[in-house]
Amino acid sequence: MIYLFAAILMVLIAALLWVPVFASVGMGRLPAEMRRQTVWLKWLVLLAAGFWMVYAILTGSRLDYDAYQLQWQIILDAQAPPWGEHSSNAYGPLYNLLALPYRIDPFLPKLLMVFAWMWAALCLIRLALKRADRPAIHAWLTAAFMLLGPALALLIAHYGYFDILPAGLCLVALHLRLQKRDTLSAAALAGAVLLKYYPIALLPFLMLDRRRLRIRLGVWCVVFVGLGMLASGWVWGESTLHPLTFAGERPSKWLSIFRFLRGPYSPLSLWMENPDADHLSLPALVLFTGATWLVCWWRRVPLAPACVAGIAVALQFYKVGHIQFQILLMLLILYWLVTGGLLSRENRPALVAVIAYLLWLTVFVCVYVVLRRVSREDVFISIRDYPGLIGLIMTLWLAVAAIKSPKPPDHEGAAGVAQNAGPVV
Repeated sequence: MIYLFAAILMVLIAALLWVPVFASVGMGRLPAEMRRQTVWLKWLVLLAAGFWMVYAILTGSRLDYDAYQLQWQIILDAQAPPWGEHSSNAYGPLYNLLALPYRIDPFLPKLLMVFAWMWAALCLIRLALKRADRPAIHAWLTAAFMLLGPALALLIAHYGYFDILPAGLCLVALHLRLQKRDTLSAAALAGAVLLKYYPIALLPFLMLDRRRLRIRLGVWCVVFVGLGMLASGWVWGESTLHPLTFAGERPSKWLSIFRFLRGPYSPLSLWMENPDADHLSLPALVLFTGATWLVCWWRRVPLAPACVAGIAVALQFYKVGHIQFQILLMLLILYWLVTGGLLSRENRPALVAVIAYLLWLTVFVCVYVVLRRVSREDVFISIRDYPGLIGLIMTLWLAVAAIKSPKPPDHEGAAGVAQNAGPVV
C-alpha cells in the first residue's frame, strides 16, 4: 500500500508543476525569458521527488523513526498518555497527529516528510525565479542543494526526521511576516512550535520591524500556542508538559558547544576534574540569543538574515545539539540566499559564510551517516567532542556575516522581493 501512496504524492507534485490550474501554487507565472529554465527545473523536481520517495521506502526505519513508530503506537493504543516514563516522546501535541497516517501505513509519515521537503524546495525555487537579480543562478543553486545535496536527503529520506515539518512552517511564517500578514505568520509559527518546541526561538526575530516591534504577531502566536496546549491538556492531561522537563534532563549532544565543554579537551578541565557545564545551557541560550536580538534590533538588520543569525546562535547554545534541528537553519539560509541578493559584490562576505556553513553541515551529516553504517563506535567516541567547537566557530562566522550584511535601499531586507513574489502557499 505504501507504494500506492508514493504514487499519489508523485501525482500531486506533478500537478503542482505542470497542470495550469495548479501551476501558480507550484512555481507560479514566471517571466517569458525564464520558461526554458522552468521546464528543466520542473523535471528536476519531479525526478528528485520520485527518486527520494523510493529511497525513503527502501531504507525503511532507522534511528529516531523506530522511536516514532513506538510513540505513535502508544497513541493509537490509548492505554497511556503519549508522554511519560514509558515513552521517549519529547515533542509537541501536533506531532501526535502523525499517528493517523502511521495507522494507514507505517511509512506513510515518512513519505509525507519527503513531500514536505519537495514542497519547501518548490517554494524556494519559485522565489528564486521571481527575482530580478540573476534568477537562474539562484534557482539552480537552490535546486542543487535542496534536491541533490546529501544533507537534507540523508536527514529526511534516509532517517525520516520529521523536523522538516516545523522547519517548513517556519519558512512559511517568515514569508508571511515579510508580506505583513502577521496573524497568519503567527499561526504558522505556532504550528511549528506545537510540533516541536525549539522554533519558539524564532518568535522575537519575526517581531522585528526596523526598531519597532510587531507586538500583534507575538500576541497571536502565544494565543495560538496556548490554545493548542490547553486542547492537549484536555485530551491527555498534565503529561502534555512532560517534554519540557524531559528536554532539560538530557545531556549535551554533538553540535552544541556544551558537548565540547564536557569532553576531554574542555578548557574547564583546568579547574575541575569532570567538566560539565550543561546546567548553563538555558542561561547561555537566553543570554546570547538575546544579545543577538538586541544587535539585530539596533542595527536594523533585515528580517531574513536576522532570523538566520538568531536561530544559528540559539541552536549552538541549546545543549541538545541534534543534527536534525539544523534543517530549520538550512531553509532559513536558503530563503536569505534567494531573497537577499547575496550574489552581489557587496554581499560577497555573507555569501562565503553561507556556503561555508552549508558545506560544514553537509560534511558532518555525511561523516555521521558513514560512521553509523560501518558501526565504528571507537571513531564516534574519538571525534564526538570536535563538532561542537567547529560548530561554534561556524555559527559565529555566519551570525556576524548575517548581522553585517548590507541593507537594501528600503532597509526592509527581502520584504520588497517577497511581496513582489506573491505568497508561498
